[in-house]
Amino acid sequence: MVSNRDFYLRTFAQHLIIQMSQFTPRTPRKNPVGNLKKVRDTVMGILYILVAAVMVWAEKQGYISLGLTFVYVLAAVFVIYGLFRLYRVIFSKSN
Repeated sequence: MVSNRDFYLRTFAQHLIIQMSQFTPRTPRKNPVGNLKKVRDTVMGILYILVAAVMVWAEKQGYISLGLTFVYVLAAVFVIYGLFRLYRVIFSKSN
């Protein structure tokens, strides 16, 4: 004789197997947050490069006086980071 517990477990297992066999993977949807991140990274990458160019220009014109070596080093860091952000956008895995 089959107990109620065994009957319900067997019924549940059969139902689960049927449900899993009917499972079809969904097509992936576009991720709006991923698109927003791409736009943000692109804008920020360009902005960092522009800030570096403006810093060098302002130092050469005499608008700021931080020292040419310091400005060049800081501008190089800004350009490298800006290029890194653009690299992340170009070679990202999501479409």
